[in-house]
Amino acid sequence: MADAFPCARVTEAELDERGDGPIWEMKFDLGGREREVDVDADNGAVLGSD
Repeated sequence: MADAFPCARVTEAELDERGDGPIWEMKFDLGGREREVDVDADNGAVLGSD
């Protein structure tokens, strides 16, 4: 996630299960704006963001 969103500060993280396996649902602050991202818990790939 650090490569995709430099200087982001994670404010919340929840481990969840999806059909393909475990994911991290993360909320973070980036430049004063709250954003969300889903990250593959196995390989760290960013799956989607708002």
